[in-house]
Amino acid sequence: MEKRTALFILLALAIMLFSSTLFAEGTTTATGTTGASVDLKKTNPEVAKWAVIIAGIAMTIASSVGALAQAVAVRQACKGIARNPAATKDIRGALIIGLVLIESLILYTLVVVFVNL
Repeated sequence: MEKRTALFILLALAIMLFSSTLFAEGTTTATGTTGASVDLKKTNPEVAKWAVIIAGIAMTIASSVGALAQAVAVRQACKGIARNPAATKDIRGALIIGLVLIESLILYTLVVVFVNL
């Protein structure tokens, strides 16, 4: 299991490195003109295609990791309630706050993807 986790982290880092380079090329100054800027996504359809692909990969990773984190949180909350039923209210409150924070990270990724497209 540790090999899979290390491979997943390495793959995620590689994707992040390539996506940041791709998104950094959003606008550049055209050669031969003074101060005119050209949007590479409009002039080069290849860049636009890869931007959409990388954005989809980023959202897939964020959604899947967020779903796994939420599943672990719910599982641990259920175990905690089973062990100590008197602490149900406290565990439920902490669980809801935790789930909201995990979901907000996924939504932040969605916002970043749409801003960069």
